Amino acid sequence: MAVWTTPVTSRGFGMDSYNVSDLNRVEGNAEYLSFELGEIGYTNTMTTKTNWNELDFFTESEDERYISNIENLKSLVAIETVLPSSLEDITKTKANTIESVQLEIKNRVERIKNNRLFASMPASNNRILQFIRRG
Repeated sequence: MAVWTTPVTSRGFGMDSYNVSDLNRVEGNAEYLSFELGEIGYTNTMTTKTNWNELDFFTESEDERYISNIENLKSLVAIETVLPSSLEDITKTKANTIESVQLEIKNRVERIKNNRLFASMPASNNRILQFIRRG
């Protein structure tokens, strides 16, 4: 299972380039989010690469897959933030947006997990049942 790595969402003047640590962090977090969404019943399949190194070539198809993975995850939980269409000409703002969206997805998943009422769970009090009965 993938591990969540704190996203970088406030790049400033220090970002020289989008590098392998950024690729690996975003891909690892996409893998983590996919697993977490699966745990609560959201079907999602994706291919990730979490072992990027400086000798790898980031192809157009890798770029499409990379962005598509995040697009698919955000559509599952109705996140409307617009992602960049590719990493070509990536800017600090676009890089921050990608990781901010992942953080938003994670927060939404956590809220869903914490607020679910399962049919098999006994109600802790009658207020829940009264609310359901009144509709």
